Amino acid sequence: MTKFWLLIITSFFLWPLSAKAFTVSPTRTLLTVDPGGKANITINLKNDSKEKRNYELETLTFSQNEKGEVVYERRASQAEEWVKTSISKMMLDSEESRKINYVVEVPKNAPAGSYYLALGIKELRGGEGELGLSGQIISLVTIQVAGSITENLEIKAVKSLQSVYFSTPWKAEIAVKNLSPIEVPLQGKVFLKDPFGELIAYENLALGRDVLANSERRTQFDLWEKEKILMPGVYHLYFDITYGKTGGKIGTEIAVWYLPNWFLVTAAGVLVLVVFLSILKRISKKRND
Repeated sequence: MTKFWLLIITSFFLWPLSAKAFTVSPTRTLLTVDPGGKANITINLKNDSKEKRNYELETLTFSQNEKGEVVYERRASQAEEWVKTSISKMMLDSEESRKINYVVEVPKNAPAGSYYLALGIKELRGGEGELGLSGQIISLVTIQVAGSITENLEIKAVKSLQSVYFSTPWKAEIAVKNLSPIEVPLQGKVFLKDPFGELIAYENLALGRDVLANSERRTQFDLWEKEKILMPGVYHLYFDITYGKTGGKIGTEIAVWYLPNWFLVTAAGVLVLVVFLSILKRISKKRND
């Protein structure tokens, strides 16, 4: 586990996002705010259609599922109450743009760490829009409350998807959980040791985007597609994971059986030969009797 201090940083990612006939920017905002502090967010909305349009604002919470996909929820975090704006609905003429100003007020007793919000803008065209990105544009906001935090990652499970392999690739799955109050980037490698304990290969692992605070990530891999593994026996796979901004490390090891095709063919040939010789011996013994 490693500790560090969140610094006061504000960063905007300014690519606009379009859905149907309106545009919202920025698509992502990162704020770091002291407990008891305030910050401002400005969202730009443009009506790209040829007609007047009505829009409705809402604040959601976003999280991740095990695949790293973003999931949206209503009333799922106390931080939804920290973000306020003076308007909830508006109308824009064709090609008109408007700036929407939000104020973020973080309570004095807010624990240090990350809070994940989604500022939603929904076009009202008769009937309620669905939660998500269909008929609604989301601008993601990560609020990092400054303070001392601890990065901690747990390996929940590592397993081979087969008990015995006869060829490559070998399929493996790893599940990790971010126990930190802040998102952590992941990097990983897997090392292969032969039946004699000698390191013979390694591969980099594609673990996906940052794992959000208190989220789990489950990833499957096809390993050793380009390796020529000839020797039969028990092989050991060591998974080495580096996580967080300060490079914490965690690892685990599993064992798998490998019986290559040539070994099976040879074993089958030897077995046939033994059976054949046994039959010949019995026939010869009967003749001698």
